[in-house]
Amino acid sequence: MLSQGGTTYSKAKVTFTTVNTMTGQTDLLKNTKETEIGGATGVGVRILDSQSGEVTLGTPVVITFNNTNSYQELNFKARMESPSKDATPGNVYAQADYKIAYE
Repeated sequence: MLSQGGTTYSKAKVTFTTVNTMTGQTDLLKNTKETEIGGATGVGVRILDSQSGEVTLGTPVVITFNNTNSYQELNFKARMESPSKDATPGNVYAQADYKIAYE
């Protein structure tokens, strides 16, 4: 539970979105450094939940608060992934927006 200002919340819904996904890969964030000198090619970034499950962009991830602390952590991870297996080494940069809805 999360309490603030007399309101108690038992869960949060976190939704990740982006305007830049890899072509044909709607859940892989696009590497925006790909076209620059030194940028990795054929690589995207996937967002994972705290259990390493793949996050679907645009779909809320529900996190239930298991205790009554006023402090809660929402843990996510990211990994680089090559859907075509022909990636080249280099710099990777990807960006996503997120929205948190407390309930």
